[in-house]
Amino acid sequence: MIRWSEVAAQLAAEPQGTLLRVVRHMAENPRDAGLAPALAPPAGQRADFRLGRLYVQDFGSHYDAFLAGEAPAAELPAGAAGGALLGLALARTREAALVGALLAWGACLVRRS
Repeated sequence: MIRWSEVAAQLAAEPQGTLLRVVRHMAENPRDAGLAPALAPPAGQRADFRLGRLYVQDFGSHYDAFLAGEAPAAELPAGAAGGALLGLALARTREAALVGALLAWGACLVRRS
């Protein structure tokens, strides 16, 4: 079983921008390893996770892992998850879920400031 800490260590030894593809059945579940859900633009992935600089995209059959640069993706706040569910329930598309999550996330940021 491939651990995400091993993947992060291997990526740290590689040049910046290196992408490591891991077959899904050979890796531990990102959530079980402590990676938090993250929000990223859709690129065909089912879900995004991150822990520190390690960023993992779940494409169903495999994971793509890389180390984020100076501005890693933000962790997904609870309000954004609710917005994603609302967008998904109303329009039943991944794009609507992303828009709902972004709108709810923006609303959370406005309330904090």
